Amino acid sequence: MSATVATSERRIITSAIATLIYQDQSYLENGIAFDDLVRVAASQESKCTKKQLENIINKELSSGSLIKLPNGTLALGPADHDGDSCDSFKFEYNDSNTKV
Repeated sequence: MSATVATSERRIITSAIATLIYQDQSYLENGIAFDDLVRVAASQESKCTKKQLENIINKELSSGSLIKLPNGTLALGPADHDGDSCDSFKFEYNDSNTKV
């Protein structure tokens, strides 16, 4: 699979996550149910079947881009380890971040 396809698939999922969080901020604390994520992604991306979206979500879980929380819901995982994705970001901690 090419990097472009993977990035496109990731954007489908992150867009659906953003939509859900915008609609209900409790998703930030509680995570997002798998079925809710599939439903919203399907409503935004008509080119993909429900099965394709489920496969994309499972790939994102396998890669660590999505994580399963202890309560069974999903959340965004850490940023890409390679740092090549435009979706990734890094936060660098240093002492000056905490000084008043």
